[in-house]
Amino acid sequence: MWIYASFLVLPSLLYAQNDCSRGACYPPVGDLLIGRSNYLRASSTCGLEKPETYCSPYGEMQMKCCRCDSRQPFTEISHRITNVLSPTGNLRWWQSSNGIDTVSLQFDLNRKFQLRDFVLDFRSPRPASMLVERSSDFGKTWHVYQYLAYDCAASFPHISQGQPHNLQDVRCQKLHGDPTQGGKIQFSPMEMDFLVPASHSQRIQHLAEFTNLRINFTQLTRLPPRRYREPSAFYAVDMMQIHGSCLCNGHADRCVQSSNLERDQYGDIQVYDACVCQHNTVGTYCELCADLFNDLPWRPADVHNPNECKRCNCNNHADKCHFDPAVYEASGRVSGGVCEDCRDGTTGRSCERCRPDYYRNPNRDRNHRDACISCDCDPEGSVPTRSCDELTGRCNCKENVGGERCDQCKPGYYLLSASNPLGCTKCMCNLQGTQKEQPCGSETGQCRCLPNVVGRQCEQCTAHHWNIGSGRGCERCGCHPRNSYSLQCNQVTGHCQCREGFGGKLCTECPDGMYGNLQTGCRACNCDTQGTLEQRCDKASGKCLCRPGIVGDRCDSCQRGYSNHFPVCRACHQCFHFYDYEINVLGSHVRWLQNTSSVHGGETDLGLGPRIVGVDAGIQRIQRISIGTVIADSDLLRAEGQLSRMRGEARQLNTDLPDPESFGSLSTNMNSLQAQFNKVNVLYQRKKEEQRNSIGSDAAGIFNAVNSAYQSSLESAKRVAAAEGVVSESRDKRKVAQGLEGSSGELLTDLETLKEALSYPNLTPTINRICEGVRTDMCTPDKCPGFVCQRNNTLCTVGSPCRGAFPLSRTALKNTEKTSQDLQNFNRQLQKNMLMIKEAEKAANQIQDNAQQLTEQVSRAKARMEEDLGHSRQFIQQVRNFLAEIETELQEGRKTLLDKFSQIDGLEEEASNIRDYISRRAYEYATCK
Repeated sequence: MWIYASFLVLPSLLYAQNDCSRGACYPPVGDLLIGRSNYLRASSTCGLEKPETYCSPYGEMQMKCCRCDSRQPFTEISHRITNVLSPTGNLRWWQSSNGIDTVSLQFDLNRKFQLRDFVLDFRSPRPASMLVERSSDFGKTWHVYQYLAYDCAASFPHISQGQPHNLQDVRCQKLHGDPTQGGKIQFSPMEMDFLVPASHSQRIQHLAEFTNLRINFTQLTRLPPRRYREPSAFYAVDMMQIHGSCLCNGHADRCVQSSNLERDQYGDIQVYDACVCQHNTVGTYCELCADLFNDLPWRPADVHNPNECKRCNCNNHADKCHFDPAVYEASGRVSGGVCEDCRDGTTGRSCERCRPDYYRNPNRDRNHRDACISCDCDPEGSVPTRSCDELTGRCNCKENVGGERCDQCKPGYYLLSASNPLGCTKCMCNLQGTQKEQPCGSETGQCRCLPNVVGRQCEQCTAHHWNIGSGRGCERCGCHPRNSYSLQCNQVTGHCQCREGFGGKLCTECPDGMYGNLQTGCRACNCDTQGTLEQRCDKASGKCLCRPGIVGDRCDSCQRGYSNHFPVCRACHQCFHFYDYEINVLGSHVRWLQNTSSVHGGETDLGLGPRIVGVDAGIQRIQRISIGTVIADSDLLRAEGQLSRMRGEARQLNTDLPDPESFGSLSTNMNSLQAQFNKVNVLYQRKKEEQRNSIGSDAAGIFNAVNSAYQSSLESAKRVAAAEGVVSESRDKRKVAQGLEGSSGELLTDLETLKEALSYPNLTPTINRICEGVRTDMCTPDKCPGFVCQRNNTLCTVGSPCRGAFPLSRTALKNTEKTSQDLQNFNRQLQKNMLMIKEAEKAANQIQDNAQQLTEQVSRAKARMEEDLGHSRQFIQQVRNFLAEIETELQEGRKTLLDKFSQIDGLEEEASNIRDYISRRAYEYATCK
């Protein structure tokens, strides 16, 4: 016996390769049927629907007929498929119905396993032909392992015979021996002989993997008749074994039990289904590389090569990677791992780069957890794709964002937002009314207005102000409260809208067309309205205000330089202005000569004699040339030629000189010169005569007077310089006084406005609505005699008239106090109810605990009853089987049967008592709920 067991264990030990470091390793082989009886089924079983009788040879010439009834599983005449399991013993077997050739035994698993072989021990004659099929996808597709027959040509005429060429070549193999004698049939896909050699791992991958195994018997072996009667033809199997192991693709040497396996009534599972993977593999069948070991493609282990999964180089920043075939081919089939979920702010195939929003730490290695530092940038204001420089960490701000962290809008922008590609929105502020340093608030966009300017964009002045275009804020209108329709003035000009009879910018002057003041009376302007401006005359003096180009006391004539066609005065040609300017210049020279003559007294020799003599000589020469004899043409031509040569030489000597041709004709120039000389000469003669008449003879006295005046002027200048500080201080004080004077005027105006505003409205109707009573005296904010409300301590009661908000409010206050007292009483009553509820909950919990204990007692009693009933049913079934056996002789006497019947009656009475007990307990439990 021990020798036989050793032969059974030895192949399993040889099949299990335990040293996984050198190559493939496999878990130990066992019987897959043990513990999985519910996965085995047969297409035909005798007596499964009703009892059947079968006859078989007995001795040399006799026949023995027996009964098959498989409706109950554990009887001696039951021949279900579960009887083939080795723990059931040799006295039990599976048997098919009589005369059915095509019968199949099918083993359906819930996972993939690795098939070593299967063994069938036939109690009946072996089948004349059969075929073995497998499925690796849970029965979706089937593939034939092999055809087996004693006569392949007759049983499978279309199937080739002989040695298979490769792993996919399926042929029919001949069975040996006498099929009528029964015996064993064993098939092992791992020991099939192929013309082309295949490695052990290839056989496992292509042949051993299966989820379903189906053994099809296709032809019965029929025995010869005895005494003119044929024996029954059927298939009967004493024992069936399917040897295999969990499928681990050569990457595990043992398996463990998974959590979802159920206990089998025929024994514990012998072959577990969960691989304990090695070689850095994972998965149900070790068909995957571990998360961080995908640098090479996964392969099943081979005999001499474990094909371990290679660790990815993720620089210690990732726990997971995947295999990319494109990366693997690009690297020359060296590395194909791509890291996933890089930590510590890294990215890239090997987590070798810093992610956007991170930058490289120069003080740490690449595989350190602090190799990349997070950018300290505001995500709303920084560029989304790269918030900071990957080398320096400096934040990359959006166009309209500033600050070291990109967390502030630039001046002139507001509303920092991540959805805005520019970061901030431009302030839409009115530049005339906005502060220049910070145009608007960075959060709301409200522009920061200058004094007395309002609006989101600082686009308008506050009430009663104007002149937003000044750039310094709006100025107060200052409209007279009585003389104007409103205190608001024109926003552009500042002019108030005056009532009739008033005018001026502030309505404090006479209206247009009149002058004077409002106190003394206004008089009409004495002006020609066609030549005056809109105001006609000055409001204070009455002087007419002429339009441009018009002069005169009444503005009734054209100005010098304009055409004399009043009232249409058009400007003269620009040449007039040129000559008028020359005349003014000469006039200034004349005045200067007059002043000079008055200073020098009677001195007549001013040094102009030689110059005048020279001018006279030139004039005389010119006159002689102009009235002299006629010059010959040849002399003129010769003179012209000399003049041309002289001009050419002059141009060569000095290129900066203007062309003499541009001076015009000589005669024109001479005439002009003569005219100017005559004017000067006339002026000179007149001034000379005036000087002779006005200047005295004592020039020395004049000089002394001038010198004395000069010295006095110097002393005065010194005193002025010494008093400059006092003057400056006085000037500053004057400005302050002027400012106070201006503000006091505005304050007086405000006081008058407020005083007028306090004279209304009349508050008497409002007081009567608030206070109970009727007030007749007029009450205004400025003057309100007596008490506003008379004292009244009465309260409003139901049914009595009640007027005034004050009495109503006192009544409401009293009602509120009463309601507060009622709420306090209600709260005290509520506390009492809460205590009663807690006591009731405590009692309910006690009842629930008692009910739970009773339920447990009932459950235990019910379990005992069911156990006793099960024993009773089993005993009754045994008795029935005993009585139903046809060929069984009665072994015991009548007394024994009577004892058995008495035991049955006792069991039935005990079962009845248990039922009554359970009913009582169930009623008690129901009443406790």
